[in-house]
Amino acid sequence: MATDTRSTFDDGIVKPAAADDSLDEVLLSVGQRVRHYRRLHNLTLHDLAAATGLSASMISTVERGQTGVSVATIHAIAQALDISITALFRAAGPGDPVVRHEDQRRDLTSGGASRTLAITDPDMRLEFYVYDFEPGTASAGAATTHPGVEYGINLSGTISVEIDGAEYPLAPGDAVQYSTQSRHLMKNTGDTPAKAVWLNISRL
Repeated sequence: MATDTRSTFDDGIVKPAAADDSLDEVLLSVGQRVRHYRRLHNLTLHDLAAATGLSASMISTVERGQTGVSVATIHAIAQALDISITALFRAAGPGDPVVRHEDQRRDLTSGGASRTLAITDPDMRLEFYVYDFEPGTASAGAATTHPGVEYGINLSGTISVEIDGAEYPLAPGDAVQYSTQSRHLMKNTGDTPAKAVWLNISRL
Protein backbone atom coordinates (compact mmCIF):
# COMPACT_ATOMS: atom_id res chain seq x y z
CA MET A 1 0.00 0.00 0.00
CA ALA A 2 1.37 3.40 -0.95
CA THR A 3 2.41 5.71 1.88
CA ASP A 4 0.46 8.95 2.14
CA THR A 5 3.08 11.72 2.15
CA ARG A 6 0.68 14.65 1.99
CA SER A 7 1.01 17.42 4.55
CA THR A 8 -1.98 18.25 6.73
CA PHE A 9 -3.11 21.66 7.95
CA ASP A 10 -5.12 21.73 11.19
CA ASP A 11 -6.26 25.06 12.62
CA GLY A 12 -3.67 26.86 10.47
CA ILE A 13 -0.75 24.86 11.90
CA VAL A 14 1.72 23.39 9.44
CA LYS A 15 2.10 19.66 10.26
CA PRO A 16 4.13 17.56 7.83
CA ALA A 17 3.39 13.87 7.34
CA ALA A 18 6.13 11.68 8.75
CA ALA A 19 7.34 10.40 5.38
CA ASP A 20 7.46 13.86 3.73
CA ASP A 21 10.71 15.75 4.04
CA SER A 22 9.81 18.42 1.44
CA LEU A 23 7.83 20.57 3.87
CA ASP A 24 10.80 20.64 6.24
CA GLU A 25 12.86 22.06 3.38
CA VAL A 26 10.18 24.67 2.63
CA LEU A 27 10.05 25.80 6.26
CA LEU A 28 13.83 26.00 6.42
CA SER A 29 13.84 28.12 3.27
CA VAL A 30 11.14 30.40 4.70
CA GLY A 31 13.16 30.76 7.90
CA GLN A 32 16.27 31.73 5.96
CA ARG A 33 14.31 34.38 4.08
CA VAL A 34 12.83 35.78 7.30
CA ARG A 35 16.34 36.06 8.78
CA HIS A 36 17.61 37.70 5.58
CA TYR A 37 14.88 40.34 5.46
CA ARG A 38 15.11 40.98 9.22
CA ARG A 39 18.82 41.68 8.93
CA LEU A 40 18.23 43.71 5.78
CA HIS A 41 15.99 45.96 7.89
CA ASN A 42 18.62 46.03 10.68
CA LEU A 43 16.17 44.46 13.13
CA THR A 44 17.01 42.25 16.09
CA LEU A 45 14.85 39.29 17.06
CA HIS A 46 13.34 41.43 19.81
CA ASP A 47 12.67 44.31 17.37
CA LEU A 48 10.74 42.00 15.04
CA ALA A 49 8.95 40.41 17.99
CA ALA A 50 7.76 43.83 19.14
CA ALA A 51 6.58 44.72 15.62
CA THR A 52 4.57 41.52 15.27
CA GLY A 53 3.32 40.97 18.80
CA LEU A 54 5.04 37.58 18.78
CA SER A 55 7.72 36.42 21.18
CA ALA A 56 11.40 36.51 20.24
CA SER A 57 11.51 32.74 20.77
CA MET A 58 8.73 32.30 18.18
CA ILE A 59 10.63 34.44 15.66
CA SER A 60 13.69 32.28 16.33
CA THR A 61 11.57 29.15 15.81
CA VAL A 62 10.47 30.43 12.41
CA GLU A 63 14.02 31.36 11.39
CA ARG A 64 15.25 27.90 12.33
CA GLY A 65 12.59 26.33 10.10
CA GLN A 66 10.86 24.43 12.89
CA THR A 67 7.47 22.79 12.31
CA GLY A 68 4.27 23.76 14.11
CA VAL A 69 4.37 27.36 12.83
CA SER A 70 1.02 28.82 11.78
CA VAL A 71 0.40 30.59 8.51
CA ALA A 72 -0.94 33.53 10.55
CA THR A 73 2.45 33.81 12.27
CA ILE A 74 4.30 33.90 8.96
CA HIS A 75 1.80 36.46 7.64
CA ALA A 76 2.36 38.71 10.66
CA ILE A 77 6.12 38.54 10.14
CA ALA A 78 5.77 39.37 6.44
CA GLN A 79 3.65 42.42 7.27
CA ALA A 80 6.18 43.64 9.84
CA LEU A 81 8.97 43.24 7.27
CA ASP A 82 6.89 45.14 4.66
CA ILE A 83 6.98 42.26 2.16
CA SER A 84 4.33 39.94 0.75
CA ILE A 85 3.95 36.54 2.34
CA THR A 86 4.54 35.01 -1.09
CA ALA A 87 8.05 36.51 -1.08
CA LEU A 88 8.88 34.26 1.87
CA PHE A 89 7.73 31.16 0.00
CA ARG A 90 9.03 32.11 -3.43
CA ALA A 91 11.66 29.70 -4.71
CA ALA A 92 14.33 30.57 -7.23
CA GLY A 93 13.31 29.54 -10.70
CA PRO A 94 11.87 30.72 -14.01
CA GLY A 95 9.64 33.76 -14.07
CA ASP A 96 9.86 37.46 -14.84
CA PRO A 97 13.59 38.27 -14.68
CA VAL A 98 12.99 42.02 -14.47
CA VAL A 99 12.75 43.92 -11.18
CA ARG A 100 10.88 47.08 -12.12
CA HIS A 101 12.29 50.37 -10.89
CA GLU A 102 9.10 51.25 -9.03
CA ASP A 103 9.28 47.94 -7.15
CA GLN A 104 12.82 48.49 -5.88
CA ARG A 105 13.21 49.46 -2.22
CA ARG A 106 14.71 52.87 -1.49
CA ASP A 107 16.02 54.30 1.74
CA LEU A 108 18.39 56.85 3.20
CA THR A 109 21.51 55.60 4.97
CA SER A 110 22.57 56.90 8.38
CA GLY A 111 25.37 58.66 6.50
CA GLY A 112 22.87 60.60 4.37
CA ALA A 113 23.31 58.73 1.06
CA SER A 114 20.32 57.60 -1.01
CA ARG A 115 20.31 53.86 -1.60
CA THR A 116 18.19 51.68 -3.88
CA LEU A 117 18.04 47.92 -3.38
CA ALA A 118 17.79 46.90 -7.04
CA ILE A 119 17.99 43.13 -6.52
CA THR A 120 17.93 40.92 -3.46
CA ASP A 121 18.21 37.13 -3.49
CA PRO A 122 17.95 35.49 -0.06
CA ASP A 123 18.81 32.07 -1.49
CA MET A 124 22.10 33.38 -2.91
CA ARG A 125 22.49 35.76 0.07
CA LEU A 126 23.20 38.74 -2.13
CA GLU A 127 22.04 42.35 -2.31
CA PHE A 128 22.68 44.63 -5.27
CA TYR A 129 22.54 48.35 -4.44
CA VAL A 130 22.66 51.59 -6.38
CA TYR A 131 24.03 54.46 -4.27
CA ASP A 132 23.56 58.18 -4.89
CA PHE A 133 25.99 60.22 -2.83
CA GLU A 134 25.54 63.96 -2.45
CA PRO A 135 28.77 65.75 -1.45
CA GLY A 136 29.68 64.89 2.13
CA THR A 137 27.34 61.90 2.45
CA ALA A 138 28.35 58.32 3.22
CA SER A 139 27.04 54.77 3.28
CA ALA A 140 26.75 54.90 7.09
CA GLY A 141 27.35 57.20 10.01
CA ALA A 142 30.61 55.38 10.79
CA ALA A 143 32.63 52.46 9.48
CA THR A 144 30.88 49.15 10.10
CA THR A 145 31.50 45.40 9.93
CA HIS A 146 29.26 42.43 9.11
CA PRO A 147 29.67 38.95 7.61
CA GLY A 148 30.29 38.73 3.88
CA VAL A 149 32.18 40.31 1.01
CA GLU A 150 31.42 43.41 -1.06
CA TYR A 151 32.22 44.48 -4.61
CA GLY A 152 31.72 48.03 -5.80
CA ILE A 153 32.26 50.22 -8.85
CA ASN A 154 32.18 54.01 -9.01
CA LEU A 155 30.03 55.25 -11.90
CA SER A 156 30.52 58.98 -11.47
CA GLY A 157 31.93 61.55 -9.09
CA THR A 158 34.58 61.05 -6.43
CA ILE A 159 34.16 58.24 -3.93
CA SER A 160 36.55 57.15 -1.21
CA VAL A 161 36.32 53.73 0.42
CA GLU A 162 37.67 53.42 3.95
CA ILE A 163 38.83 49.88 4.84
CA ASP A 164 40.26 49.33 8.33
CA GLY A 165 41.26 52.99 8.52
CA ALA A 166 42.98 53.14 5.12
CA GLU A 167 41.50 55.39 2.42
CA TYR A 168 41.10 54.17 -1.17
CA PRO A 169 39.90 56.86 -3.63
CA LEU A 170 37.87 55.64 -6.60
CA ALA A 171 37.72 57.58 -9.85
CA PRO A 172 34.83 56.87 -12.24
CA GLY A 173 35.21 53.31 -13.54
CA ASP A 174 37.39 52.16 -10.62
CA ALA A 175 36.25 49.03 -8.76
CA VAL A 176 36.95 47.64 -5.29
CA GLN A 177 36.48 44.39 -3.38
CA TYR A 178 36.95 43.60 0.31
CA SER A 179 35.81 41.43 3.19
CA THR A 180 33.06 43.11 5.17
CA GLN A 181 34.59 41.77 8.37
CA SER A 182 36.96 44.72 7.88
CA ARG A 183 35.60 48.05 9.08
CA HIS A 184 34.43 49.80 5.93
CA LEU A 185 32.68 52.96 4.76
CA MET A 186 31.95 54.53 1.36
CA LYS A 187 31.71 58.32 1.10
CA ASN A 188 31.62 61.16 -1.41
CA THR A 189 34.75 63.24 -0.91
CA GLY A 190 34.17 65.52 -3.92
CA ASP A 191 32.14 68.63 -4.65
CA THR A 192 29.66 67.03 -7.05
CA PRO A 193 27.16 64.16 -6.71
CA ALA A 194 28.49 60.63 -7.11
CA LYS A 195 26.82 57.37 -8.13
CA ALA A 196 28.00 53.81 -7.50
CA VAL A 197 26.76 50.23 -7.63
CA TRP A 198 27.56 47.82 -4.82
CA LEU A 199 27.13 44.06 -4.47
CA ASN A 200 26.98 42.57 -0.98
CA ILE A 201 27.27 38.78 -0.64
CA SER A 202 26.62 37.63 2.91
CA ARG A 203 28.34 34.62 4.40
CA LEU A 204 26.19 33.92 7.45
